[in-house]
Amino acid sequence: MYEKSYKQIPVKSGKLIKNTENNFLLISNSGKAYSTNIVITEIWKLCNGENSTEAIINSIHLQFSKMKKSEIMSLLEKLLNTELIELL
Repeated sequence: MYEKSYKQIPVKSGKLIKNTENNFLLISNSGKAYSTNIVITEIWKLCNGENSTEAIINSIHLQFSKMKKSEIMSLLEKLLNTELIELL
């Protein structure tokens, strides 16, 4: 993502499921499964078509203050690259 994408609106794609070991997975629309953690899950949930990238980064930074904003942006990029979010 580039600087201009701070104003873009991410929208989640795929679905979140709990497997038999009570771990959460994000499943892309193409069927690929990705293990997740609480931070990634919260980012993905905020990608609801209403929040800008900047708003998501700020919200996650408030919830998980030890995370740098650049780290949160990197996670958003990974979600985008794995087709778990799209940008409007």
